[in-house]
This record gives sequence, structure tokens and C-alpha cells, in this order.
Amino acid sequence: MTVDKGYIVDLLTLPQGEAEYAFCLDDEYFKSVEKSEILSGAVDVTASFRHTKLGISLSLSLSGDVGLLCDRCLEPYRQSVDSQQRYVVALAENDDEDIDIIYVSRRSGKLDLSWLAYEQIVTGLPLVHCHREGECNPLMEELLQSHLGSNERLPEDI
Repeated sequence: MTVDKGYIVDLLTLPQGEAEYAFCLDDEYFKSVEKSEILSGAVDVTASFRHTKLGISLSLSLSGDVGLLCDRCLEPYRQSVDSQQRYVVALAENDDEDIDIIYVSRRSGKLDLSWLAYEQIVTGLPLVHCHREGECNPLMEELLQSHLGSNERLPEDI
């Protein structure tokens, strides 16, 4: 199995049976992704390949943390990442993609594991990025509280 610096696996050289590859997506990687909400990170990725009747089974395991901006106080914070996903990879004439099957062109035979891992990280993040309760910047918390509306009721005759 050939894997270049960009975490691209050449499926045409993948040995029969099982093969495993591990790498880390680090700060340098996350900074290179354009328009990413992830500022930094250290995510260990393990890719396990196995030949099956349908094609190649890929199990992608991710563990680590990423740096995000808190939606509440706008300060950076760390969000843990821990996920496992199974994919079926098939060589096809085009680079089409299906919900259950990842198609890779027979001409190139190359699968970019870093992008697949990035997508798995992003889809696993919470919708609201926020520090744990009490960990936000106290000055911003105070400012937010000063702009909240009152819970007091208006007089009934107004």
C-alpha cells in the first residue's frame, strides 16, 4: 500500500487481506484547509482496510481534539473528537459518490484519507460550539448579561 505525504492511499497497491495505516491530522493540516471552522487540532486517525466481495472495507477511527471558537464568548476552546465509521470503497469508472459506497476512479486508484477524516470530524462536531458552563470569558459573559432583556412583565394596561 502506498501512502504519500497528503494521506492519499493508492488502492491499486493495497495488499490482499488486511492493511492498517495510522497518521495524525495536526495544526499544520487544519490551517491548510480553506474556510475551516477548525483552528487547530491533534487527531489520531487509524484506517483499516480489508478486501471483501463488494470491494474494500474501510474502518476509520478518530481520536483527539480540535480547536474551535466559542459561539458565546468568541474565545478559542478545545473540543474532543472520538468517532468510528465504516465505509465500502469500490473502484469505478468515475469518481461518483454514494451514501454507502465511496467510488474511486480506476485510473488513479487514489483515496484521500485526510479529507475523509476531516469530513468525519466536522460532521461529528456539536452544532453549537461553546465552552462548558462557567468556562467562557467572564468579561464577555458580563457584557452578554447586560444586553439580555428583562424577565419582568409589562403592566397590563400598556
